[in-house]
Amino acid sequence: MRFVPKEDEANLSFDELIAMGKILAPGFLWQLVGQAKEYLMTEPGPNLFRRQMLVPEWLGYWMTVLQAERDFDPNTGSKLVESDRIMTISEMKNRFKKLHRKGIISGVWFMGTGEAGPGHRMAWYQASRRVRELAMLYEGEDYFDKHPDRRRPCLSEAIRASLAGYYGLRVSRVPDRPDGVSEAKHYREVFRLTGATVNFVTRGYPNEKAVLARNSPKMRRMAVVEDLVRLHTSEMTEKLMPDVILIPARVRDCVEK
Repeated sequence: MRFVPKEDEANLSFDELIAMGKILAPGFLWQLVGQAKEYLMTEPGPNLFRRQMLVPEWLGYWMTVLQAERDFDPNTGSKLVESDRIMTISEMKNRFKKLHRKGIISGVWFMGTGEAGPGHRMAWYQASRRVRELAMLYEGEDYFDKHPDRRRPCLSEAIRASLAGYYGLRVSRVPDRPDGVSEAKHYREVFRLTGATVNFVTRGYPNEKAVLARNSPKMRRMAVVEDLVRLHTSEMTEKLMPDVILIPARVRDCVEK
């Protein structure tokens, strides 16, 4: 199921946004997220009940966060704003090089859909605690054409790029893979072109080993991020804050008594 906005700006591609150096204005994006939320929670079709359960946590979060943006104004009429969050891979490399000279490490993540839901936000949060600069490299339509088994995103490229930008991430697009070039070689070369220190991956991801192989041996442990959404609260806390000692409720009751 795909939400297709009526406004032309909301349907701009990654490449068009990168060329302009702009993302969607927070007030306009807030309106679009509200429309998407309404559509996904009411449109008849597959998994309607599941959508009604999950969409509020996914898009409701952004309805709140976007209102806190400094330039938020749903009535201003501005639909695009200049942003240093979206850039070409060459610009990304130049930025990362400057940071590396200061001893600051950076990371990238190859994203298929990357729709800024709870799972992605948890993963981005973990990775952001390990590097100063984190960038999302989104797959274009060519990727989904070559991988019909992959779920296509619900949200447009402009909405996804803008949400990642407002989360504080850098954003670019993965170049299309040339015919005859293996995926392993293609992604290894793109990672090299970014100049990033770490290529992040979620533990248990089907291509986890291939992603880790792109990292230097000393960075491989840092590159693995836990899929916290599938963990219980106690396990999640332990992964995020390993120094915190969690006492089971039954034991805690005995201690307090």
